[in-house]
This record gives sequence, structure tokens and C-alpha cells, in this order.
Amino acid sequence: MGNNRLAVIDKEKGNQPMKSANGRYVIVFNGCIYNFLEIKDYLLKKKDGKMKNNKGFTLIELLVVVAIIGILAAVGTVAYQGYTSGAKKSASKSNQAAVVKYVASELQKCVVNGDDNAKLMASTSGATCGQRTTDATLRTAIIESLADFKNPHSTSDPAVVSGTGNPKKGQTFVGVASQVVTIKTCFTDGSSGSPCTGTNIITGTINVE
Repeated sequence: MGNNRLAVIDKEKGNQPMKSANGRYVIVFNGCIYNFLEIKDYLLKKKDGKMKNNKGFTLIELLVVVAIIGILAAVGTVAYQGYTSGAKKSASKSNQAAVVKYVASELQKCVVNGDDNAKLMASTSGATCGQRTTDATLRTAIIESLADFKNPHSTSDPAVVSGTGNPKKGQTFVGVASQVVTIKTCFTDGSSGSPCTGTNIITGTINVE
């Protein structure tokens, strides 16, 4: 018959009953193996060369994972801050352009219409086009008309205010002197709440007709 193993050891070639080559003899194992299932499972795993390791992560492995997550979070935070900073800078520059365009357009409208009794911009104090040559009245009308503008850098500092010096970060200063409107916007600076430096300020002027 040669050597042949029981099915518990050899799953593919050891199935019972075992027969001789000429089929004359038949052998059937009639013993009792109490831990048959455990032995079979063990031998099959060993045969495949893949004894399962049910251990969890080691402390070092967990620390490495935590370190990697920390590095990724730090890189992501820096990238996000850079993105938001650039977006705020662009918004401040857009505010400057919008204010200059609005004031110039509204003043030109007064000239074209030729009606001095027409409302000056969106003034809430009753200013008229005929009063546009009065510096203080025109400045107030501009500030009132642009009250809904938002400061991209701060929720506490208003976006458009009256001023002649250097504005704070995200602010637009409106000054009127000798019928010349000066509009200055600070688009970025190092410290919040402090006046900006000249390199971070955009300035535009409009002559009042």
C-alpha cells in the first residue's frame, strides 16, 4: 500500500478509506482523536505556511502612526492658513476696486443727470447731488452708502471708514479734501489691529466735478 496519511494530516491524499493499488485491501481508521478539529486546523495553517498572528499593534507601531498623523495635520494647517491669508488679501483688494468704482460712478451719475436735488449715492442722511462739492457731506454719504461692506480680516473693525492716515488690516479709509476723494485700503500686514505700512496699502483718488 505504501505510506499514506490519515485525512486529518493530508487533506488531499489521505481521505479514507485507504485502498491498496490493486484494490484488494481496504483500511479504515477506527480510532478516536478527541482534539481532531484543533489538530486539523493547526496542520492546515502550518501547511500553508501562514500561521496566523492574532497580536494587535505594538506601542511603537501606534506611536509611529500618531507621529505621522501629527505631521500630516501640521502640514495641512500651514497650507490652509496660507490659503485663507491669500483669500483675505484678494478680498481686500477687491473691496478697494469696488469702492473706487462705485464712488466714481455715482459722482458721474450726478453730473450726467444734472439734477442737484437727486439723492447722493445711497446716503441715509438725505445728502443730494448738489452737496457733492461739500467735502464733509460727500465723505459721510460715501461711508453711509458702503456700510454693508465686510472687512475680510476682522469682524470687529468696519470695512469702510472715514480717515486720512493709514488704515488697519482689511480697512478702507475714505478722505475728502478740496473736492478730491482719496480711498486707501490695507490688504495685509503683520499685526492685526495696527495701522498698515505703506507697502501694504492701495490708494486711489477721484476728482469731484
